[in-house]
This record gives sequence, structure tokens and C-alpha cells, in this order.
Amino acid sequence: MKPASVRTTVDIPVPIYRQLKEQAAAQGKPARELILAGIETVLLRGQRSQPRRVRFPLIRSKGPKVGLTNEQIYEHVDFLDANVWLACYGTGMATLPALERGLKAVATSSFCSAASHNSQSCDC
Repeated sequence: MKPASVRTTVDIPVPIYRQLKEQAAAQGKPARELILAGIETVLLRGQRSQPRRVRFPLIRSKGPKVGLTNEQIYEHVDFLDANVWLACYGTGMATLPALERGLKAVATSSFCSAASHNSQSCDC
């Protein structure tokens, strides 16, 4: 027994005790060490502050409220078409030639697969 420690008896269900011994053997540690680690974990958990629930919006605007619909936003903001995105990016990073090919493909409405875009034989 270690100095400044207390000896106690705890009844542990047989299946849990078997798991404890197996885990201790697998880790090459005594069962006592795993038991103490478990107790410390439970005691420390009570000392941690509980996470607070988040309230949305996270940042409240002090400015005037804007009443725009999605359609009105789309009228004023150009979003990259999904087909252009796939034609340019495929599975890799976009380059200027890839972007030009993607825009050309959208203009001509002819799309090739992303795999052929990355090959030398793609002529869209």
C-alpha cells in the first residue's frame, strides 16, 4: 500500500472485473492503476464547467433589417453555376484553363465527365 492512501473494499460485478483484468493486461498496467484513472476521470468531470447552450443569432446586427428574398439576392449576386464548378474543379484544384473550359462548356451546354477534364484528351 502506498503512503498516504486508504485501503477500501469495493464489490465489482464479475463481468466488469473480467473486463478490467483484460484491459489491464492488454495495457500492461495493474488493475489498481486503471481503477484510480477511472475514479480521477469521474471526479474531474464534476469540476468541469458545463457547456452553455448557444443562442442564435450569434452576432446580433445593430443595423437596419434587410427584407430580401432569395430570388432578389440571386438577381444581384452572381453565383458560380454547379455545372461550371464540376467542370472546373472535378476532383482536383481549378486552374485558369480549367475555369475557361468550364465556362465554355456552360456556354455550349456540352459537359464531359470530370475524369476526362483532367486528361489531355478533353477538348470541351
